[in-house]
Amino acid sequence: MKRLLLAALFSLSLDAHAQASDGTGLPVQLEGQADRIAQLMAGAHALEFRTARRYHFVDLNGDGVPDPVVFFAIEGIVASKRFDYYIAVFGTEPLAPTGQRVRPSGFRLLDFLRVGSRGQREIDFEKLSFANGVFTLEATEPGEKGAATRKTSLLLRLGADGRLAEVKR
Repeated sequence: MKRLLLAALFSLSLDAHAQASDGTGLPVQLEGQADRIAQLMAGAHALEFRTARRYHFVDLNGDGVPDPVVFFAIEGIVASKRFDYYIAVFGTEPLAPTGQRVRPSGFRLLDFLRVGSRGQREIDFEKLSFANGVFTLEATEPGEKGAATRKTSLLLRLGADGRLAEVKR
């Protein structure tokens, strides 16, 4: 299913200059593409917990143009209070520089990955760093056999092919 979703969204190139009508300053097309990913992942048996969605912008390839990274949570309808957490990474397609700024012409989905779920690995959607091709996310995991939860870092490598993979330690 993931490959089908990537194929459906990969060729989609969108104008990044239109602003959201709700005043968020986010490009409408980026929100629309994130909505579509969430809908496809949720399918008929789950819904996106929309208020949990968070957008971050990092320069993935050193071109000076911030690329969007989106966190979202999918809640199962049948098993309520069951959330799966995802990260989606988009590349920007830059236009020619205007003065000193390079403007993006659109977004393309590079990859997305399930990074946790409620009760197993909780992800802090507010915190994200990126350096040397590696994303660092803050997570909380349950302790073993009733022990207290522990804070940890989850590392995701963004490959040259645009694919995300968890870095095992």
